[in-house]
Amino acid sequence: MVTWTSVADDEAAGTWDRNLEHFPDRSYVQTFGWGSYKATQGWTAIRLAARDGRGRVSGLVQAFARKYPCGFVVVWCPGGHVGPMEFWNGDLLRVLRASASATLLYCRVTFMRERAERDADYLRALGWERPHRLLSAPGTLIWELRPTDEEMSAALTGNWRHNLNRALRRNLRIRAWEASSPSALGRLFRSMASYKDLEMDFDTSAFTSLLRSLDGRILMQACEDESGMPMAFRACVVGGDTAWDVLAATSPEGRRCYASYAVLWALARRCRSLDVKMYDLGGIDPGRAPGVHAFKRGTGAREREYLGEWEWSSSRLLVRAVDVKIRMTRPAALA
Repeated sequence: MVTWTSVADDEAAGTWDRNLEHFPDRSYVQTFGWGSYKATQGWTAIRLAARDGRGRVSGLVQAFARKYPCGFVVVWCPGGHVGPMEFWNGDLLRVLRASASATLLYCRVTFMRERAERDADYLRALGWERPHRLLSAPGTLIWELRPTDEEMSAALTGNWRHNLNRALRRNLRIRAWEASSPSALGRLFRSMASYKDLEMDFDTSAFTSLLRSLDGRILMQACEDESGMPMAFRACVVGGDTAWDVLAATSPEGRRCYASYAVLWALARRCRSLDVKMYDLGGIDPGRAPGVHAFKRGTGAREREYLGEWEWSSSRLLVRAVDVKIRMTRPAALA
């Protein structure tokens, strides 16, 4: 039996990430720094801890609230909670609602844990439902970073290895971006979006806030052209023995010289030098983005299907209102 209680910001600043490190099913979106970043985007972070009878932390959840008129509050919980599935219960929802000071509540959660039908049945029994429109991909790919380049190369598919060698033979300018230019990245993302006919925003101020909030945890690699402009870029968040893919883009010029292969390879090797064992390649959706899925799968990574997105609301009208809002909102490179 555990009790969910609120964790104040000043306490969380010193203890949250340290407690989070003990849970293997954690994600970067559950870190204190990610909560600080979301706060710059208009969300209020809510952090709760599940404590057993001795006061020990047995689970954690970080959610984000946004208030609207008439006491209507949207609570968004990327990553779900860490700890046993049964900790996601009515007591947790009650504390979330109280912490958000909500009269009318809409809550959506993405469980970034492996899908199990018993867990889905458990959520349905509690009144949670699958959303009509999804905000995130249904799964990911986990790339195990092997001890040597030779072992990592042997695990690649033949096509991926061939394209990597094509890039490496070109002696591309691959470097770590320690003081990156948000405006240059914005141009790269716009170039990619135009080429792929994507509706996607890249907010340079959001990127700057992300770097500031996750200072020291983000690793970035880029492939530059002769003028120093990026043709391909990739960034990950590192925590303990795991890295999470967080942002990537490649221009048409970068595609022609296979720059994305060289950049990801360089970033993986850099993570390995920091004793990172697993690289979470991020969301995959083979149906809607088969090219991205094939690229990530070519590393030899194994697929993991998420338990995924679920929603609960105190009113069916709120569910429809949120669905309309999602349909009308243009997706952003940094969610």
